[in-house]
Amino acid sequence: EQYRARVTEYALRAHAFEIDDIVLRRTERWSKAILAANLHYLDGRTVPMPTPAQYNFFFTHDLLLTDLGAVRFDTARVASDLRYLASLAQADSLLPHAYYWRNGRYVTEYAGSDNWNHMWFVLLTSSYLKHSGDAGTVRMLWPMIQKSLRLMLKNERNGLMNSERPDWWDIGHIYGARAYLTTLMVRTLRSYAYLAIEIGHEEDLLAEHLDLSNLMQEQMVDQLWDDDAGYLLNMLDSVEVDKHFYSGSLLAGAFDLLGPAKKGRLLESAARVLLDEKIGIRNAMPPDYLELIDRYRFNGPEVGAPYQYMNGGVWPQGIAWYAMAMLAAGRPDEAEAVLKRYLTLDGIEQSPNGQPALFEYRNADSSAPGYGRIDKTTFLWAGGWYLYVLYQLAGVRENEWNLWFSPDLPSGFGDMEYDLMINGVRSRVSWRGRGAFFRRIDVDGERVHSAVGLSPAMHVNFTRGIPDQPYLARATGIVKNVAYVASHRRLTVGIRAVPGQTVETVVISPTPSARILVGDHDVTDSARVTAKDGAYVVSLSWVSELANTTLSLEL
Repeated sequence: EQYRARVTEYALRAHAFEIDDIVLRRTERWSKAILAANLHYLDGRTVPMPTPAQYNFFFTHDLLLTDLGAVRFDTARVASDLRYLASLAQADSLLPHAYYWRNGRYVTEYAGSDNWNHMWFVLLTSSYLKHSGDAGTVRMLWPMIQKSLRLMLKNERNGLMNSERPDWWDIGHIYGARAYLTTLMVRTLRSYAYLAIEIGHEEDLLAEHLDLSNLMQEQMVDQLWDDDAGYLLNMLDSVEVDKHFYSGSLLAGAFDLLGPAKKGRLLESAARVLLDEKIGIRNAMPPDYLELIDRYRFNGPEVGAPYQYMNGGVWPQGIAWYAMAMLAAGRPDEAEAVLKRYLTLDGIEQSPNGQPALFEYRNADSSAPGYGRIDKTTFLWAGGWYLYVLYQLAGVRENEWNLWFSPDLPSGFGDMEYDLMINGVRSRVSWRGRGAFFRRIDVDGERVHSAVGLSPAMHVNFTRGIPDQPYLARATGIVKNVAYVASHRRLTVGIRAVPGQTVETVVISPTPSARILVGDHDVTDSARVTAKDGAYVVSLSWVSELANTTLSLEL
């Protein structure tokens, strides 16, 4: 009864998420119930487990991917999980990969130099700091973060990340450039700079890291984009292209690292090659890996039969990345449709061999009686990925530098409320109205002029519509303060950045700007101003000369 009460409290009452759509709401509660239920006792601690009854060991990967969703509403859980990783790292600050009982003792496996857990660890910690404001935990983790970055950078070759594994797999032994890892490293390097600034560990290498992240973003497109395929492809070695389509390339679209044209083509190609319209995004195509065991140096048929497991099965993270790439491309209605059809209890139940369950992977062989069959029916990080996408659909966005909010919601999302951790405070976030912009933003009853980097507050209210005053919509530097003086019609934005960093800002205004200053420099002519839906979108990009810069717009 205590167990039932704990899971029920966590799923139904502890973290509010109120939206009219019953299909999305049902799976939101189910996902949180899975987060509460999928735990097991291991060597004195209760730790996350991926699924009941089939595991008696701990994997860092399960924790990290799940907590990307949980950090939005439960920073206490994430703090405990991150500290658990630190307890396993011991004196050498090396990130653990797994922990389990073997041959009469507990054993820790550690993440090697090309293990993608290093990068997800940095990205989760970055997100955790934005939501929790807990710099103390981040400082404690800092030696681990530094070591993870150093290890991963050993695999950088000419601006691309290399690995033995295809994509995020844990099988295969052939070393080549990977779009998935390069995408993660672009975001990791920028997140590392954010963390260093916020906890006061700035170092000379930050500018070099940001330069490398920009180079990697360019090289990924220049070297791995295949124009005939309309997709980012991997390398099998230094010269041979891997012609398989992998779901991990969708992460470049999800993290908005491609231009508009390539974002669109990436989605079109994924729909053509990877999407099974009844059950979701296949892990890789074509499913011919059993014929390539020697080429990829698999350990026998561990990749799985065609359309199963790694060999073309449908996995939840591919669905999540596909939906996120839709959002990044400005297609929220399609993103919502992807989530509802392929990663909700209702959508899964209504599909071939469906049942109301979240999964590790599904059989994608449409010619077999087992088509759509679910493997592992209560899978932890399927729930984590669902929550990660759901909160983005509900307007919660995040880049390397800031937590921010977007009014670009699916058309079915009207009035709604949810709890969200913002800089250490549980805020009740309320949405009203319709439209492409915010008419006004109120924080604890006071009007503010920024959808970026909001201060801790008990209540945040967004009203969509045509704005009558300007506001900061997004930024790629750390936003420290935003103020609007109505009598002077002046919006000022304080931004912290690494000297030499390119900063991009977008301001929404009821009128075009008359004058724009970055520090003392007049940059009015450098701004791109676009009229849209009754307002003006003012976009500006500049190279920060100083650590602290003030952007001023006179309207």
